[in-house]
Amino acid sequence: MTFIVGCSNAVNLSKKVADIAGIPLAKTEVKNFPDGEMYVRIDERLEDEDVVVIQSGYPNQNNALMELFLTLDAIRDMDPKKVSLMMTYMPYSKQDKRFKDGEAVSAGTILKLIKSFKINNIYAINLHFAKDEKNFDFFNIGIKNINAAPLVVEYVKRIYGDFITVLPGKGSSHLISEGEVLLLETRRDQYRASDKEYFGESNVIANELKSASGKNVLVLDDMINTGGTMVKVCELLRKNGASKVISAGIHGLFVGNAAEKLEKAKVDEIISTDTIENKFSKVSVAPLIAEEIKRL
Repeated sequence: MTFIVGCSNAVNLSKKVADIAGIPLAKTEVKNFPDGEMYVRIDERLEDEDVVVIQSGYPNQNNALMELFLTLDAIRDMDPKKVSLMMTYMPYSKQDKRFKDGEAVSAGTILKLIKSFKINNIYAINLHFAKDEKNFDFFNIGIKNINAAPLVVEYVKRIYGDFITVLPGKGSSHLISEGEVLLLETRRDQYRASDKEYFGESNVIANELKSASGKNVLVLDDMINTGGTMVKVCELLRKNGASKVISAGIHGLFVGNAAEKLEKAKVDEIISTDTIENKFSKVSVAPLIAEEIKRL
C-alpha cells in the first residue's frame, strides 16, 4: 500500500492528492515546544509500505525544512519499502551557483541533506534553476522537475478564451511553447540583496509589446517574489493597449507588498498555484502529483 504524508505547508494539497489518487493520508502530529523546537510524530504503521511525502518550502522556509527533515527521519526509522519526496516549492533554489569565494551553494546544501535520508525519488515543481521539465542530476542527486505551467494556461483559456502569453525573461522561456508567445529580455543586478530590476533596451520591449494591443495577455513566470518585474511588464502592457492583463506565477511568494503593487498596476486577475497556498492559489497541482504517484 502507498501512504501520503502531508507536511504542514501542504496540508490542503496533500488531502486533494490523496482524494484524486485514492491513497490514504497518514495521520501526523506536529507541534512546537515553548522554546520553539519542533515535535513530529507519524501516527501510522509504515513498515514495508510505499510513502510519498509532500511539502512546500514556503512560507517560513527554515521551519518548513526542519519539519521535513524530522518527518523523513521518522519515516526512515519505520522501515518503509520506498520513500518519495514531492517538494512543491524548493526553498533556496535561487542559490544554485557560487558567485563569490566562500559562498554556500544553498540549493546543493538542501538537496544533499534530503539525499542523506535515502530518498528513492525526489520531485520538484518548476524548480527555479531547472529550465525545463526533465530528469536531471544536481550535485549527483537525481531530480524530476515537473512543469505546472500548462495547468495555468488551461485555467486562463477557460476563463478568458483567446490570449497571448508574455514571458518576462529568458529564464521563463521553457514554461510554454504553444500559442503566441512574447519573450522579453530582462536584466537583474546580479549580486545585490534587493529587488532592484530593470529592463534593457526599453524601445525594443515597447516595440514587442505593441502586438498586445487589443488582446488578452497572460504574463507568466515561474514565481512571483517581490513582483518588481511582473509589475513593470503589466504596466507596459496597459500602456500598449492590452485588453485584459492576467498576472500569473507558478509559485506565489508575494513577498512584502507584491500583491498590492500588482493590484495598483490594475491587472485584471492575479493567479498562482497551490504549490504555495495563498488567496491567489486558483490552480491546483494536485492532479500532476497524483499522476506521478500512479507511475511509482
